[in-house]
Amino acid sequence: MNIYRPSVICLLFCALAISAAAQMTDDGIGRPLYAMRPLESSRVKTAASRERSQSLSTIPYWSGYFRSAVDGKSQIFRYNMVGTDPRAGSATTVVPTIIVPISLSFSNGARLDGSNRVQSVIASPIFQPFDSQAGFTQYADAIYRASFYKFVQEDSPSWHVLLGQPAVVATQYLSVPADKGLEFTGAHSGAPVGLMDIDWFSAQLRQLPLKLKVDPNALTIFLTDNVFLFVGNPAKCCIVGFHSGLMSPRINSTELYTFLWASYSDPQVFDSPLEDITALSHEIAEWYSNPFLSNEVPAWAQPGSSACSADILEVGDPIEAFHKLSFAVMLDGMIYHPQDVVLFSWFARQMPSIGIKGRYSYRGDKLFSPAPPCSEEHPASVPIAARAKP
Repeated sequence: MNIYRPSVICLLFCALAISAAAQMTDDGIGRPLYAMRPLESSRVKTAASRERSQSLSTIPYWSGYFRSAVDGKSQIFRYNMVGTDPRAGSATTVVPTIIVPISLSFSNGARLDGSNRVQSVIASPIFQPFDSQAGFTQYADAIYRASFYKFVQEDSPSWHVLLGQPAVVATQYLSVPADKGLEFTGAHSGAPVGLMDIDWFSAQLRQLPLKLKVDPNALTIFLTDNVFLFVGNPAKCCIVGFHSGLMSPRINSTELYTFLWASYSDPQVFDSPLEDITALSHEIAEWYSNPFLSNEVPAWAQPGSSACSADILEVGDPIEAFHKLSFAVMLDGMIYHPQDVVLFSWFARQMPSIGIKGRYSYRGDKLFSPAPPCSEEHPASVPIAARAKP
């Protein structure tokens, strides 16, 4: 078993810091990536497919399917999504939301406290409406409406799936072992930055939904401040967010919690335009379209590549290949940077797209056709831990 002692972690990080200082375009800690981190994947997938009559307590969701040709044969792909079916009428769903701030102390005595970012998140387009391309509404609802805009226009003009104004629970304090993480000042951003082992951090989060007795009918958001995850050692960084699920059986019922983690990040930590709510918006948009991490689609490649990257409906991931992955939204004098995402028709390979203005991405300036078939001949370059499916 490999154990990364503090001295080894420091040596690995110092090499990264020297490189970053020489280039001075970002902090040089790694490429921002996202992970699917199902904690009990097989049980979550089983629960998500149960009939409602079997007393499954979870967030409101609807089910659908589409057909797509794979290797010349028509296949059915089923999915579960948050809220109600946009073809069924102008229902408005409000999902209760819980924010759990995480405060992390490191072996050098520094502390990075997610509670310092809570008010900025609440004031952002994640929870506050803005003048979006799909109406005056929250970010994820705008994305969702844009994805199914044909049905919104024709059948359900007042269809919405909104996040309720969040309940903020007590800050959770965690101490990061010296061999599981470190804190430092960014070489370019000048901001305090923390790095942690993804397995250690996931194990901590696994315990919190039941410990805090959160409502399984709500979305739980774990929020950190400028903290990013590595796989094995700091040279294999940086995961900036993930969403997940956790089962808890009860007498005559089952509770299925859905939750996500993301860090609120300072500008210039990464070279790509990822700052403030970019990572959080990515994970929330993906939670809307794949809350149980079970929605399989025809295998797809990152734009610009022919190598199969994934076969899971994750609306934020294909945009990672583009430098302009976020866009600016101003609210009350503050500028936020939510992420652009691909729309449902890109995964379903629908022509024409049912998305807003016939688009395959929300902003309409990145993808102009459905996902093409991909090749398994060459493995994708994205680390497997950052693209793992349940």
